[in-house]
Amino acid sequence: MSYRKNMEITEDEYKTLLDSPSNMKMVNGKNISIKVTRDKDKITLKASGTTSFDEMTFNLMNRIEQLKAKAM
Repeated sequence: MSYRKNMEITEDEYKTLLDSPSNMKMVNGKNISIKVTRDKDKITLKASGTTSFDEMTFNLMNRIEQLKAKAM
């Protein structure tokens, strides 16, 4: 696709965007483990190796999520 002024970016920004796939790389930032368990209509995700959350439970019948966050 060629550059068009109505894209609301400059021509240089457009060139940078087109070149970005060749300049990107995946970086492994952190490894975590998530244990998935199911008890009837509840699915629970328990995380270790992260400071974001301890566990999250999904109630499949009520479509309700409960998040237990770690204390900061």
